[in-house]
Amino acid sequence: MARIVVIDDDSLARDRVTATLRCYGYEAASASNGTAGVELVQEYEPDPVSYTHLRAHETVLDLVCRLLLEKKKEPCTKH
Repeated sequence: MARIVVIDDDSLARDRVTATLRCYGYEAASASNGTAGVELVQEYEPDPVSYTHLRAHETVLDLVCRLLLEKKKEPCTKH
């Protein structure tokens, strides 16, 4: 089964999504913010990532670039 990380600052939503994923047999882990989420993604090495809360002035592209750069992949540039 897929390994999934859920990152959401809403604890109720985060817990419900994580519990539902586990109920369906997925390996799921969660974090409450982007910083903790990046650390969890690096440690847990999930397949997909569900992320609904961005830092101030951060876009999804910023998050993806940060994850890739911190994993020491090819650097990406924002357009």
